[in-house]
Amino acid sequence: MKRRFVALAALAAVSSPALALQQTAPAAGPEAASAPSVTPAVAAAPVADVSVLPANSEVIVALNEALSSDDKRLGDTFSLTVSQDVKANGAVVIPKGTRAVGQITYRKGKGGFGKSGKIDLDFRYIDYEGRHIPLEGHYHQEGNGNGAAAVGAVLAAGVIGGLIVHGHSARIPQGHEFVVHLVDAIPLGAPTTAGSPALIAASYTPTPVNTHVMTPKERKAAEKAAGEAAKRAREAGVH
Repeated sequence: MKRRFVALAALAAVSSPALALQQTAPAAGPEAASAPSVTPAVAAAPVADVSVLPANSEVIVALNEALSSDDKRLGDTFSLTVSQDVKANGAVVIPKGTRAVGQITYRKGKGGFGKSGKIDLDFRYIDYEGRHIPLEGHYHQEGNGNGAAAVGAVLAAGVIGGLIVHGHSARIPQGHEFVVHLVDAIPLGAPTTAGSPALIAASYTPTPVNTHVMTPKERKAAEKAAGEAAKRAREAGVH
C-alpha cells in the first residue's frame, strides 16, 4: 500500500509542471486564427508601345517672312513655324513653335501688258530634335494684274510696245498659314508613365528630303512629256 502511494505521488509530481504550463499558456484568440496572409507586391505593367503619328497627318505652318516674286529667286528657301501642336492620341508629338523650311520652286516676275508675277512654294521639312521630318505641300500665288484689259488698252492706243502696263508682283504676307502634310508615319516610343508626352521612337529614320528644283528648261520638258502622255491616253480611249 505504501509503495502504491509513493508511485502515485511521483506521477503527480511529473505531470504537474505540464499541467500548469497548459493552464497558464494563453489560448489562441480569433485574431490569430484569422490573420491575413501577406501577398507579395506585383510590379506595374509597362505602358504598351502602340502609338503612331500617321502619314498624311495635317500640320499648320505660318510664314516667318513676307514672300514676293520681286525679291525671291528660284531655289531660295524660306522659314516657317509650326503654329499648332501636332498630336497623336492626345499627346503632343511636334510642339507649336518648331521651325520648318520651304523652297521657291517656280518664280516669274511681273511683266508688261499687265502680266502678273508668279511664285510657287513647296514645303520641305520640319526641323525637330536633329531630324528633318519631310513635308509635302504645294502653293501657287499670282499677282492681281489684269492682262486682258491691259492688252485692250494698248491696242486701242495703237502703240503696241509704246505703252507699257505692268502687272502686279505675286506677294504672300508674313504670318500667312498653310495646311501641309507629313510624308512619313512616325512611330512613337512608349512614355515612361501614362499621360506623359509622346516621344518619337529612336528607330525612326526620316525619308530623305528632295530639294531639287527644276530649271525652266526641265519644267518645259516635263510639261511637254505630260501633254504627250495625256494625248496618248485620250487616243487610246477613243480606240
